[in-house]
Amino acid sequence: MRTLYFGYLRELAAAVESGGMSGHGAVGHIGVGGNTAIGWIRHLRKTCGVGPCQIGRHTLTSISSERLTWLLERTKKNFTLRGLVGRLTERGRKVDNLTVCGFAGTEELNFRKTVVTGERGRLDVTVTRKITASRQNLSKVLHSSLVGIGRFRAAVICLSAWPATAYRPFDGSDAAKAGVNEIEVELQPIGRLQIMSQPTLISLANGYLYAIALGLTFEMGWGSKMKKMVLAAAVLAMAGSAFAADMPLKAVKAPPLAPFDPWDIAFGSAVMSDYIFRGVTQSNHNLSVAAYFEPRYNLTKDLQLYIGTSVESISFANRAAAEVDVYGGIRPTFGAFAFDFGVWGYLYPGGNCADNFLTGGFPGGNVCPVSTSTIFLANGNVMKKDVSFVEVYGKVNYTINDNWQFGVNEYYSPNFLNSGAWGDYASITGKYTAPSTTFGTSGVGMYVSGEVGRQWLGTSDAFYGVVSALGNFARGIPYASYDTWNIGIGFTYKVFTLDLRYSDSDLSKGNCNAFTSAFNASGTTNVTSINPGGAGSNWCGAAGIVKLSADLTAMTNLK
Repeated sequence: MRTLYFGYLRELAAAVESGGMSGHGAVGHIGVGGNTAIGWIRHLRKTCGVGPCQIGRHTLTSISSERLTWLLERTKKNFTLRGLVGRLTERGRKVDNLTVCGFAGTEELNFRKTVVTGERGRLDVTVTRKITASRQNLSKVLHSSLVGIGRFRAAVICLSAWPATAYRPFDGSDAAKAGVNEIEVELQPIGRLQIMSQPTLISLANGYLYAIALGLTFEMGWGSKMKKMVLAAAVLAMAGSAFAADMPLKAVKAPPLAPFDPWDIAFGSAVMSDYIFRGVTQSNHNLSVAAYFEPRYNLTKDLQLYIGTSVESISFANRAAAEVDVYGGIRPTFGAFAFDFGVWGYLYPGGNCADNFLTGGFPGGNVCPVSTSTIFLANGNVMKKDVSFVEVYGKVNYTINDNWQFGVNEYYSPNFLNSGAWGDYASITGKYTAPSTTFGTSGVGMYVSGEVGRQWLGTSDAFYGVVSALGNFARGIPYASYDTWNIGIGFTYKVFTLDLRYSDSDLSKGNCNAFTSAFNASGTTNVTSINPGGAGSNWCGAAGIVKLSADLTAMTNLK
């Protein structure tokens, strides 16, 4: 155990020194160790007093305004921590490297680390500089590897010998910050590796902190000051004491980039209570099932090529078996704008010609061949055997934020439903997606969406022509253009979506019958110039749709 010496012994040593006795002579005179007596005497010469020295850090909290003004002025130029320590010591203010480092951080100063000429040849300095350079290179590799991945979020934190004892989840705002001895963690999008305003590798000088973080923000309470470090991709290591540079360091290898596969496949299926297409039912207001398959190729992250096919069950007057769609196009993205340009083919295999005549007991003779395969429609309607057609389209969707999206769509066909009439459809869409926390942690999402559109139609060919007292349309009937709209609410869970929707149009029952050739149209009161028989159809009226679908992609759901 050490022997404790009190203040009067210091005064005795000082008195002996002032009497001309040497330090070694004082040892024998007062019976203390040589180094002890010499240290007291040096303290006396340096401070002109015999009071005890301060134990612990020499802080700058009580620095005089004169020294503070000088220090801030000095840091406007290039400076080093060692230089500041030396200048302050010369001015009678004892500080250490750690204190000045903390002061520089508090004042948000940028300091450079350099090596004086006389130390450049030292082995330990050379090794330290090589370690620093390797870390800087590592940070550059991590940055270049991770930037562009998007909103990938992950964090792994390993704390060793850190004085923090409390951890709190990030509260989503700066209203509540971490207190003393607390650490607050926030996941952020990947960005630049930086501390204050300079890209760097971060070392903290309080204990040892080892962390591997991706998209991480630390907020730590240091007394009344807050330090905020934003890391895009960082390896925090060797934060510590004066001998940290002498610790053996283990090289950290940057994780290899995952190989980029430009190919992807989207696919899914659905069951719906009614298949509504632009305000008109395709399934006679009955149940319909659908499925699709869409290979995709990403030329870049902002440019995608795609082809696809889909199948839906339908109920047409010509008894077509199904609707088979074949499509393809290109999807470029420019910031918040997502475009889609392509060609869509609607195929209706399995249909037969539908006529309103009977010849010798067999259907046909008016616009269809007389045949046992010809369909007879007693309500006066007719329909071609093949109503397949092609459209070209262009769409753009604008994403305002995570909640709001709006879109504009345009489709054009030179021969809509193979009727001989051109068709043009334009619409505006909107969608609101509720925050992911709307239903807590259940994983259920919600959205509200709607569409307002108009279908313009030209004049059909002679197959659908009619002649009556209301007009001579032997060469074809001028179809009535109409407006349509829908609005609905949807709920999502993993790959599933439940959509509840209302759809309607302003097309009258008479004009709807002339346009659709509905096999179940009836009545005689819905007379229009292009529907002189008066049969009416409800295929274009109000309808409610319940749709349950599942949508997947190979890269996301099949890994």
